[in-house]
Amino acid sequence: MWFGSFCKFSSNSTGLTLSIISVNEKGNSKTIFKLQLYKIKDKDLRNDSL
Repeated sequence: MWFGSFCKFSSNSTGLTLSIISVNEKGNSKTIFKLQLYKIKDKDLRNDSL
């Protein structure tokens, strides 16, 4: 059985998710940090007048 912390990076149609997951020696996992980044659609940028 392994334990420690590891990073999980996933991507889907709406954006990116970065998770840091901690696993103890009993094999129980817990997400200790989660960051979600969302894509900005091109049409949203065109609607802004800068």
